[in-house]
Amino acid sequence: MMNRRSTQLNTPREALSWASSLLSKNGLNPKIAQWMLMTLLDQDQSRFWAHLDEALSHEQAHLFQEQIERVLEGEPYQYVMGSADFYGRTFLVNPAVLIPRPETERLVEEVLQAIVPLLGQKSLHLVDVGTGSGAIAITLALELGTCEADPNASGPFQQLKGESGVYVSAVDISQPALEVARRNAKKWGAKVTFMHGDLLQPFIARGEQVDVIVSNPPYIATAEKDQVEERVLRHEPHLALFAGEDGLHYYREIVKQAKEVLNRPGLLAFEVGAYQAEAVRAIITQAYPQAKCRTVRDFQGYQRVVLANID
Repeated sequence: MMNRRSTQLNTPREALSWASSLLSKNGLNPKIAQWMLMTLLDQDQSRFWAHLDEALSHEQAHLFQEQIERVLEGEPYQYVMGSADFYGRTFLVNPAVLIPRPETERLVEEVLQAIVPLLGQKSLHLVDVGTGSGAIAITLALELGTCEADPNASGPFQQLKGESGVYVSAVDISQPALEVARRNAKKWGAKVTFMHGDLLQPFIARGEQVDVIVSNPPYIATAEKDQVEERVLRHEPHLALFAGEDGLHYYREIVKQAKEVLNRPGLLAFEVGAYQAEAVRAIITQAYPQAKCRTVRDFQGYQRVVLANID
């Protein structure tokens, strides 16, 4: 590990200037310095900017320098901080789980809109397959009112708090990932039932039916491994990244297993790779010829979400 800790950092202002400069020189976003320092000092943005000239303890300065060095060595800053933002909330993360991406927020938004017609008609059981950090399942639970009152909730689902009749489950094959997800659910007071298992197998084994299947499964083809950013390849769990030679393995398996557990009417909702939307749509329509499929673009213009209403 490189040693840059000879610099004396007496205040947050000095620490911010030192770290921002180093990050910028190494081709990294200088804003990372602010996010990491705010996390270290446990301050929100307004308090951070109002106290830039307060003294930093020797321990705080030393830890911050150590953390910046880890980022410069290639470790994702979210793992260094132990947290990542998703849908306006902060989730705990570690190398056992994939770091939540902004693109996945589109999946959540589209699922929330897609199930509006079903709300109030009956109790709905929604399952997040391959939950990882739990960000998708927990966010859906919070937005749909399957938890204690959330004073930060807003939007069309606020009035449904405690009345939506939506039950959220989440499955992952990784026990360490489930530990992270459970901690996040506890942190946010979300009512999510977590299960250990391979895709939808826990529901098949119990003969349990669900109404909505949501998943952001691994979708990188092993043949494209050399195209993955080095810091992702070195630090994020390969179990959550790669999906066979063509990257479609888990879509095929989930759609196949869904035949045994998905109620009619039901909803399938997937995040997909940048050029996989049509292939995933084809997998769905082969299994469900009458499915009403649509795709949604992310903020970069890629077809990122595939939704299918199954009647």
